[in-house]
Amino acid sequence: MSEPVPSPKVLKSHLELLSELHDLFLEESALLRASGLPPDEAFLERKQGYLSRLDDSLGQLKGLGGVEAHLGPEDRSRVKDARNRLLQILMLDRENERMLLKKQLSPQVRQRYAPVLPGRIAQAYGGSTDSVGEKT
Repeated sequence: MSEPVPSPKVLKSHLELLSELHDLFLEESALLRASGLPPDEAFLERKQGYLSRLDDSLGQLKGLGGVEAHLGPEDRSRVKDARNRLLQILMLDRENERMLLKKQLSPQVRQRYAPVLPGRIAQAYGGSTDSVGEKT
């Protein structure tokens, strides 16, 4: 018996959903950069609404069999595009989380974890900033 062949319609609708999610995360990123505040309840509800759609879409994909060896070239390309889009979404989500955390930290904590410059390292070890890079 052969594996069921994935439907191009299911793959296409999954790609469209991932594209919508990507746009949503870009919108969230723009909101965070502009206001510095967490998204409002309406935005979070909209984001939550995508979870059930994503679950449904993933269920449809699982129902297709999922063996890449039985995919045609066009379907393989769609699967690759979906994986790439998902990675982009995950990276955007990670960046958005970092922005939220950074905005919520107190100034003292932010200062403590600020990027360390070479001169600050030298000062911490009792050297001067002039001796950075010099051989002893």
